[in-house]
Amino acid sequence: MKAAGETTCNTGRRRRSKPWGQGESLRQKDLCRTHLWREFRGRAQARMESPKGKLAEREARQLSGTKDRAEESLGMGGTPFFRRILLLCPFFRPLQHSRRRRMAVRFKDVFSIIGPAMVGPSSSHTAGAARIGLAGRRLLGEMPQEAKISFFGSFAATYQGHGTDTAVTGGLMGFHTDDPRLPDSVELAEEAGMDLVFQEGKGLFPHPNTVRLDLTAADGGRKLSLLGTSIGGGNVEVVEVNGFAVKFSCSYPTLLIRHRDQPGVIAALSAALQEEGLNIGGLSLSRMERQGEALAVVELDAPVQAGLMERIGRMPHVLQTDYMDLNDDRGNDDELPDAEGTE
Repeated sequence: MKAAGETTCNTGRRRRSKPWGQGESLRQKDLCRTHLWREFRGRAQARMESPKGKLAEREARQLSGTKDRAEESLGMGGTPFFRRILLLCPFFRPLQHSRRRRMAVRFKDVFSIIGPAMVGPSSSHTAGAARIGLAGRRLLGEMPQEAKISFFGSFAATYQGHGTDTAVTGGLMGFHTDDPRLPDSVELAEEAGMDLVFQEGKGLFPHPNTVRLDLTAADGGRKLSLLGTSIGGGNVEVVEVNGFAVKFSCSYPTLLIRHRDQPGVIAALSAALQEEGLNIGGLSLSRMERQGEALAVVELDAPVQAGLMERIGRMPHVLQTDYMDLNDDRGNDDELPDAEGTE
């Protein structure tokens, strides 16, 4: 007969109805755990052996080619039994599909994975670094006289062996990823009078492959601070410009408009681009404080003409305009001049 205050586990053993760990012996706990585990394993095994479970596993294999690739693409680990449970569990499917969508957005084609035509050895540590350096030169408008280059994460650990310092310098010289002069860029930069400083960065960083460029133009007046990340396959993201938090890929012609945070600036900018027949592929806005200075980043589907840059520079509340297009092979000497805005 069951004593007062006691309950019977499915194993046939009696235990007290108190919170777990109070009043039961270790053997009683182990027996309950064992029984619950066997029940869970039996139900899971039955689910996997059911027609619906086999169909779900077959569909997952077809999506990724093989079972191992399917499990890897879904981010699974552990024993094969647990991986199969995760594969069939409806709770995890939205997460799995979300991961596939993120990968599809990040890498749109095979060249986004294997990298562009480049001088090696690495698409992320060499080609991506060269593109970040080239972005810095294009935004500065000329070859910098002084360049302080700070490496973070894996860049800091391997920049000498992987040639990341050489690649960034080549970008600052205006070399593209496939330029044969890239391996000799440090010597060429020093011969051209560029003062180079390489160092390991301190503080937080958004990505393992992160580099900060602090550039000064030849006249000493124009300065640029840029934080860029190499995300793989030669793809890059610029995440900070002169203290403004931004995010753009350098894959499209890009306008950077520094302006006062006032109503109507973005509307006037959009109208000017529409009149020129330019489609906006992406637009973001960053500001230091309300009613202070702001930076608009506009990614376009086609290059910008010099006349439009001058027109934007004359708009009310616009302080400075910059333009960069890493796909333009003409070089910095033929690039559009910066248009200083009206105060």
